[in-house]
Amino acid sequence: MKHYLQSRFFKLLLLAIAFTLSYIEQLPAINHYFEGDTLYVWAEGGLIIRDTNSISGKRITVIPYGDKIEVLGSTLYSLPSDSIKFIEPWQDAYQQQYTGYYLKGRWVRIKFQDIYGYVFDGYLSHFPAPHRGEYGYYEHLTLYLERVFGELNQQYQSGKEYVLKEKYYGQGVSFKNIGAKTAYVKIVFPNLSIQEVLVFIKNSKMASENDQPMLIESHKTPFSETLKFKYYENGDGFLYLHEVGNTVILESISWC
Repeated sequence: MKHYLQSRFFKLLLLAIAFTLSYIEQLPAINHYFEGDTLYVWAEGGLIIRDTNSISGKRITVIPYGDKIEVLGSTLYSLPSDSIKFIEPWQDAYQQQYTGYYLKGRWVRIKFQDIYGYVFDGYLSHFPAPHRGEYGYYEHLTLYLERVFGELNQQYQSGKEYVLKEKYYGQGVSFKNIGAKTAYVKIVFPNLSIQEVLVFIKNSKMASENDQPMLIESHKTPFSETLKFKYYENGDGFLYLHEVGNTVILESISWC
């Protein structure tokens, strides 16, 4: 009897692990939402409403960038999932190869003004979209953090070899910048997915050349994901996105 119970326990454990891995593999672009939630459109060219929960559905209209929608579904249920090409692979003038990326998400029923339909949630976020200025430029990430989350506290230290700045925002968002000949930035985003932050990076052209994101490589495990970009906002360097659970960490390192 004891051996039978042990065998049954391990079978159930393996099934639970397999289910968990399968679920994690299908993690959506936005972590969670519920019926009645208000979400914001981050699709640079607007988000298409379709009459069915599929990319082959008939196009009803386009929701402009930055507008709000009301959700009529929930990630608690098994919504139809999809993957849409988000970054094209390409090669620069120095033969550096950059990889592509597919945005994973679900098709959810929504209401926009008096229009009902389905949208791909990979371009939705709980937070307002970054402001767009002249010539298509987006507001800087630090300005966005202050506007949307609100600055709560900050610290500043300096020495012969370094300058340290730390800022703390609402909802657990934090910012750290260590500057010298090498600049290091770390931003922690609780309750965001890696793909929400990725949409911001792509739209803001933070790690882009000729409007093309410079995604060098991506690594995914059942419980985490990391994206590595070429980056030279403050000199040559790299930008990393790490997702573990419901927290995303953005790190950049650059040198003059």
